[in-house]
Amino acid sequence: MRNSLICVLVVLGVVFSVSCGRKAPPRLPAYEQPPAPLSLVAIQRENAVILLWDYPRSKLKYVREFRVMSADKMLSSTEEMSYTNSEIEIGEVYDYTVFAVSTTGIVSDATAQVNIETKEVPAAPEGLVAEVVKEGVRLQWSHAQDNVAYNVYRSPDRDLSPLLPANPEPVSSKSYTDIPYADKTVYYTVRALVGGPARYEGPASEMVELKPEAFVPAAPSDLKATLAGEKILLAWKDNPEVWVRLYRIYRSLDGEEFSLIGESRTPSFIDVDSLKGKIYYKIKAIGPAMEGDYSTTVMVVIK
Repeated sequence: MRNSLICVLVVLGVVFSVSCGRKAPPRLPAYEQPPAPLSLVAIQRENAVILLWDYPRSKLKYVREFRVMSADKMLSSTEEMSYTNSEIEIGEVYDYTVFAVSTTGIVSDATAQVNIETKEVPAAPEGLVAEVVKEGVRLQWSHAQDNVAYNVYRSPDRDLSPLLPANPEPVSSKSYTDIPYADKTVYYTVRALVGGPARYEGPASEMVELKPEAFVPAAPSDLKATLAGEKILLAWKDNPEVWVRLYRIYRSLDGEEFSLIGESRTPSFIDVDSLKGKIYYKIKAIGPAMEGDYSTTVMVVIK
């Protein structure tokens, strides 16, 4: 009996010592302290300060809100990764930090503090015009001030002012070529800015509207038709417009009445239909909403 009791105690001691050596079970992410927001920046736009930050996408689902602080005072709680402070005075210095709050109420560490001294901003650019070119949309404007740069803003809504510009870096010249979402109407504005640790943007230029119907491709060139057995191989020079979506191929048996026989996203097409006699072809390039003109017509003879 005593030997049995000793064995039981020994076994329990081994189990206890093994269990004590184990790591604690992992905690659910929602019950862990969330990481701090990343890359906090402050931008002055006219008479407001815009804060922008980032957050790890894999952790975002565990975040309930972000808290924006200034001088130990909470300015806002928001689900967005941006905040606009419109209650500022020119010539004052403002400091900001941002915290993340998990879905269970656990607060992250703060971001690094950013400071911005508000100042007078440049005037709005003038004479903004948009021209469709093969590279996209060429925007040009004028501005009387020197030593300024520019941000170009593109929006699908005339009443929406985007927080981030279309250009990845401030533009030093008074022109910019954009590759837009050409399948929908977009609206452009330009703001002048001066740089430094923070960016100071002035008011927006007048808005210009650009519709998909403005993107009309040129007629394709160098169309060639080659007979390969019973197939006809068509090839042509790729259109230079970066916004061309595809090509449509038209065929005729009499050279007068043409019908659509196919589409291609590359500058080539194979006609596999069994045909005899004279066969005529021409093609069109297709933009976001509009077709361009026909190419020249080519003919092949199948005996």
